[in-house]
Amino acid sequence: MLALGSVGASQLASSAVSNTAVASNAINTRTIASRGVWASDLQAVPSLDVWKSGNDPARSVATATPTPISFDRSETSYEDGAVGGSFSSASLFSLPQAGSYLVSVSVRWDTTGTGPGGAGSGFRALELHRIVGSTDTLVASSRIASAPDGYTDQGLEVRLNNVATTDQLRLVGIQDSGRPATLSTLGSRAAPRLQATWVAST
Repeated sequence: MLALGSVGASQLASSAVSNTAVASNAINTRTIASRGVWASDLQAVPSLDVWKSGNDPARSVATATPTPISFDRSETSYEDGAVGGSFSSASLFSLPQAGSYLVSVSVRWDTTGTGPGGAGSGFRALELHRIVGSTDTLVASSRIASAPDGYTDQGLEVRLNNVATTDQLRLVGIQDSGRPATLSTLGSRAAPRLQATWVAST
């Protein structure tokens, strides 16, 4: 039996109490003193947002040619505000903190990819690649038929685990209409856009 108050921060080694050592739901509003935990005590959860602005040149994807999609704006956000800035036509980017991330992508293909089948023929595909050192790995993909009229909206979602800050991500577009197809820009941050939100330390 331990005396009340006999174990404090000075008696515990750094990282001695982990989530595996604490029972589920053992820590709640009744077990933490009022104002016992402040925002500065919690790990900052970052998210990365990259997008293509309207003043950046259009992204043209040649037929049957995997084409890296570049973005010209980025922002890294934390709970207490945004840090970071913009870059110009970057197709490779890194995540701000090691851990696991939820990644979502949204693009809109226009109808310039007209081929033998008429406007919007063929398929549209997105690939998300993860580059670790010199190794390029396909981690997620999406393939859909092109809309026969108007625009083709496409998305992709995936969880990436054990991401290091030295890893890089690349989004690739592919289409087989027989002619070049363009990724349209939809207002501020609408599309093309990629968002990655940190969800766990591993």
